Amino acid sequence: MFASDDKLMKARDYGLLGMALNVIGTIISPLIHVSFILNIAGILLIVFSIKIISDYYGNKNPFRYTVVSFIISIIGYLISISFILPASFASRFGILSILFAAGLIILTLFLASIFLYFAYDDISGLTGIHEFHSGAILILIGLILTVILIGFLLMLIGLVFIFIGYNRLPYSAKTKSIDTNFYNN
Repeated sequence: MFASDDKLMKARDYGLLGMALNVIGTIISPLIHVSFILNIAGILLIVFSIKIISDYYGNKNPFRYTVVSFIISIIGYLISISFILPASFASRFGILSILFAAGLIILTLFLASIFLYFAYDDISGLTGIHEFHSGAILILIGLILTVILIGFLLMLIGLVFIFIGYNRLPYSAKTKSIDTNFYNN
């Protein structure tokens, strides 16, 4: 029932490397400005991984959700920068602009996380690997609970679950099904 496939092996490798680059980029972000490049590279590898999984199972929804999540994140980032940069030069409305930008960042992270949840939930259904669903729901709940700081821990645990899901991908994933109705007609 479960088998390893070269395409799923490539999706696994891209997903694991992308997750690792995101974690490293996040950890070193206060120290080095190169972390932005690491995060973008990690996100692109995860998008490629999800594209391979979507193509393998013939379901485009996970990839579409991931692309929407990525676009929302980019738009939120650009809008927040447009408020933070002028705030650094203005003394009168600087704090208000920074608070507004922080609110926009939280809103776009929440919207992006919702679409990422949909993507990983679909991947969980396609592959039969439940760690993707568990990780996505923990990240979504963790984002909501970041206000009381326990959310950061839940988000970290969610990332670990998704990492485990990618690690199990080629060996524990359901094989793709062949549409038998096509041959019966």
